[in-house]
Amino acid sequence: MSHDISEIEYMRSDLQKYYEIGPIQALKILNQLSKTKLEREILVGSKITQTVATLSKKLANSDDEDDVEVAELASKLTCKWKRIFEKKRQ
Repeated sequence: MSHDISEIEYMRSDLQKYYEIGPIQALKILNQLSKTKLEREILVGSKITQTVATLSKKLANSDDEDDVEVAELASKLTCKWKRIFEKKRQ
């Protein structure tokens, strides 16, 4: 599955409105992102990495189980993307 930068930017915009869209929609977006092979250029250009990392940090200590689930998936994605950047440096 492949997406262009505008689709990723749209997903980013939705994730930035987390409290409006809720955890179920956020999980759908994060799952879609986890199944998508994103090139380094799209990750940088769309700024999706910063949004997902921020979401992970914001929700990590929440009392709500759904928020914690979103935070965990966001954290896994962030780690996956970090590996892409590390490979590029080598």
